[in-house]
Amino acid sequence: MKIINEKGRLFGIINPVDLVILLVVLLAAAGIGVKVFGAAEAAVEKDMVMATVTVQCRGAMPEVVAGIQNSNPVGQTLLSNNATTQGTIKSVAYSDYMNIATTDKGEFLYKVDPIRKNLTFTIEAPVDRASNAPSIGAQEIRVGASFSIKTKYIHINGTIESIVFTEIEEK
Repeated sequence: MKIINEKGRLFGIINPVDLVILLVVLLAAAGIGVKVFGAAEAAVEKDMVMATVTVQCRGAMPEVVAGIQNSNPVGQTLLSNNATTQGTIKSVAYSDYMNIATTDKGEFLYKVDPIRKNLTFTIEAPVDRASNAPSIGAQEIRVGASFSIKTKYIHINGTIESIVFTEIEEK
């Protein structure tokens, strides 16, 4: 039996060009399978700690404050890229927003804004202890960084003021 017959087929079964295309498709499918199923397996093995993140949203307008109060965000799960994360809003605190002005002598004057408020969110989420860039969903968490608080009902941007890492208690 010849390796390539008179019709140009390997062992009389398949054309060499078709064989190369078939091998490329199989290798691509195997690579995708490893990416999809391998990543899920790696996530299970991570050493996780609980991150408590404080996010300050300064100068929110009254309509936004009322909308957040009406949606009762405490206990809501955070979203990232339209998918739920393991992050949860634990508390929201409201405080006065201070306007700053200067006098003719260059002194600073602080005055309470009559309508705007500061919102302070406390968020908890498990994060990878070993990561150089711990994140909640697709958002990295670092003090001083911007952070979008997104749930099914709210979306507000703020600045991370503090992060505290604690061990996750075994159940």
